[in-house]
Amino acid sequence: ICLSIRERSADGKLAGAASAPLDADTSAFASVSVTHVAATDGSRIDVHVFRQGDDLQPGEAFLVDAITLAEDSAEVSSSDCAA
Repeated sequence: ICLSIRERSADGKLAGAASAPLDADTSAFASVSVTHVAATDGSRIDVHVFRQGDDLQPGEAFLVDAITLAEDSAEVSSSDCAA
């Protein structure tokens, strides 16, 4: 599973992104966080959660909840997922 934050400028072009992978385990809750500092004022921020890989199986599913976007002064993290 991958959690990604994507920033798009006012004209819709990708202005930045950050992501974090998570190894899914069907028996446990897992917390994952991603940090991204906006590149420009007036951008749109999207949250994208997806299953990585070419080995998808019928009936696979995952649940996502409690997504929070917060203002902070943290540094940009590296991107580890292929979007």
